[in-house]
Amino acid sequence: MATFYICPTPIGNLEDISQRLVNTLSKVDVVYAEDTRVGKKLLSHLNLKKEVKSYFKGNEIKKVSDEASYPLVCFTSPNRLMNDLKEFVTKDLQNEIVVCRELTKKFESIYRGTAEELLKDIPENKYRGEVTLVIDKSDKLNTLDIDIENLAKKLIEFQVPKREIAKIISSLSKEKVNKIYDSIKNL
Repeated sequence: MATFYICPTPIGNLEDISQRLVNTLSKVDVVYAEDTRVGKKLLSHLNLKKEVKSYFKGNEIKKVSDEASYPLVCFTSPNRLMNDLKEFVTKDLQNEIVVCRELTKKFESIYRGTAEELLKDIPENKYRGEVTLVIDKSDKLNTLDIDIENLAKKLIEFQVPKREIAKIISSLSKEKVNKIYDSIKNL
């Protein structure tokens, strides 16, 4: 089972880093950073060799689909929040999302729901401060652009039974096993 850590990083002086953060970073396999250069600089300072992946506008939704086995935590700007939620609705993201604003501060607010629900619940007023999104894991990928027929043909080449192929494709999509089986049974 994967474990996901949220690590605060020092602002400015790398010597302000806590031992707890050093211990955590030494245990992880991958570090996601808003700016990979900053992430690599921090890891270099700690003499840690870890894979650093970029996390920025444009790849958030891909990460939700690609890494659906554990919750995703990302940061967005207050000005971008509503557009991000609209994008999630466009991509048919049905995962539960928690929107946290100004965590641990006087004006903290937390909203929970699907992107569609959050668009209705969160006031339209201009947010200020830090906004953190926690996107729950998905049991199924909600949108997966695959060519069912070509995938089925490839699996048939590996002598996978058609009923099993239908089950595999169903587990990756919204389609029912029988509907997929009917579409591939004559291949």
